[in-house]
Amino acid sequence: EKKIVSASYDNSIRVWDIQTATLDAGFRGHSESVLSIRVTADGKRAISGSEDNTVKIWDLVKEAEERTLTGHSGSVFCVVPTPDSERVVSGSADKSIKVWKIEDGEEEFTLEGHTDVVFCVAVTPDCSRIVSGSYDKTLKIWSIEERNEMFTLSNHSDRVLAIAVSPDSEHVLSASKDETIKYWSLKDQISKFTLEGHGNSVLAVTFSKDGHKAISCAYDNTIKVWDLRTKAIDFTLTYQADLSSACVTDDGTRVVVGLQTHDILVRNLQRDANNQLGSHAKTVSSVETNADETLAISASWDNTSTVWSVADCERLYNLEGHSNRVLCATFTPDGKWAITGSFDNMVKVWNMSNGEVEFPLKGHTNSVVCVTAASDGKRLFSGGADNTIRVWNLEERKEEFILEDHLQPINCLLQSPSGEQLFSAADDKTIRVFNLEDRKEEYILGYHAEGVLSLTFTPDYKRLVSGSTDDTIKVWNLLERREDFTLIGHTSAVTSVVTSRDGKLVISASHDNSIRVWDIDNMCTEEYHKFSLAHRSGGVKLGFGMNPFPS
Repeated sequence: EKKIVSASYDNSIRVWDIQTATLDAGFRGHSESVLSIRVTADGKRAISGSEDNTVKIWDLVKEAEERTLTGHSGSVFCVVPTPDSERVVSGSADKSIKVWKIEDGEEEFTLEGHTDVVFCVAVTPDCSRIVSGSYDKTLKIWSIEERNEMFTLSNHSDRVLAIAVSPDSEHVLSASKDETIKYWSLKDQISKFTLEGHGNSVLAVTFSKDGHKAISCAYDNTIKVWDLRTKAIDFTLTYQADLSSACVTDDGTRVVVGLQTHDILVRNLQRDANNQLGSHAKTVSSVETNADETLAISASWDNTSTVWSVADCERLYNLEGHSNRVLCATFTPDGKWAITGSFDNMVKVWNMSNGEVEFPLKGHTNSVVCVTAASDGKRLFSGGADNTIRVWNLEERKEEFILEDHLQPINCLLQSPSGEQLFSAADDKTIRVFNLEDRKEEYILGYHAEGVLSLTFTPDYKRLVSGSTDDTIKVWNLLERREDFTLIGHTSAVTSVVTSRDGKLVISASHDNSIRVWDIDNMCTEEYHKFSLAHRSGGVKLGFGMNPFPS
């Protein structure tokens, strides 16, 4: 596939070279906005439907208009040529579907039955049936040979905006303004299941070539790839501008997206090429890797945590068991267990050999915001919105002791390399250091002007770096127990900080939608580099979880 054909509200149709991203040809002929465009299977013609109530057939070889099909009394919202390239089917605001011969433009027959706008049509690959979707919230199945309605499918709660037929002609996907996608069996005439995950109207949907996956595009500015066998989101592509249309190339490797900025983007649909593991149904609150970086664990507001294979970009386990948002997740150093903390006040320990809950840890009286495992794997530390740090004995599966010095929720915990100290950051603006042997606070390292959200050590463990809701980053001298300097540049809360492996750079992420790189080796108080405009909204996270209790 080397060409893309696009249609626009400017009444034009354009043909683009997909490899060079250049305009190949342009057509004008419609007197109003062009609402739909399709290319015949043989690649010789393009079919367009318009707000001017007409269907036009364009000769792509001669680059000229071939003929105009008139008969609809309302805008033509959808057109689709049959797989054999002999007919074209059109759907209109006049509530009708018309079937036309492509060679001579003759109207063969009209199908009527919808009670509102016919917004989308599809033809089964065996050319035996037409499937239509309407503003009346229904799908209708029509026999091409008998020229009549076979049956109606009803289950959406709002307008049907897109439909697709499976390669075997036995199943249909429908996308709706109700933000869902439904998977229908034409044989059983029922909806088998519903895919939920988009946050706005779903405007396009299609099957993968093998029929095992669905690709959907929605007004929430995302494209999602779904595994129809597991009914789970495989991965999500996010865009920074409003989407208006989308289609997938026949080989299933690329998606072509029309934006309301008047741009057309081509993006690779293969997960590996986009370096994306997968998706949750709601906000991802934290991501962390295991010791050898072969696995990643994500925590989400959809009440689940997921373990991923980094190399294969595959979902290994979906950890389901919390009754509210999962705020944090980590692995024990030996990789035997995963640990999660949740809004449900619970810490759960999961067995990584089977993805099942090994045991729960009860004690917090409010949300568990952060968890970290001891370097020897024998203890677990959790920080909560109940202002406490709890130390758990993993071998005995019970609480060992509580540290109650903080006055507000704890956001981050770090154990010292020696294992003797625990560093904590909290909304009470402090960074505190606890002696784990004595089970008490040893000293307060320092203060920010507002809550402290994140901590990280430099590789030599001589410095600690902190990020805060006061928009600053502070670098602390651990030997002298004092602040070295403050890094100023972010315009909103600094949600996460990490250091480079050589300890010369600090990388920070913020709710100002930027990632900044700072040269701390030269005691520089200005940013070394800044990455911005790469994130659409919300805070950017690097390693540690989002603070769910902003000051």
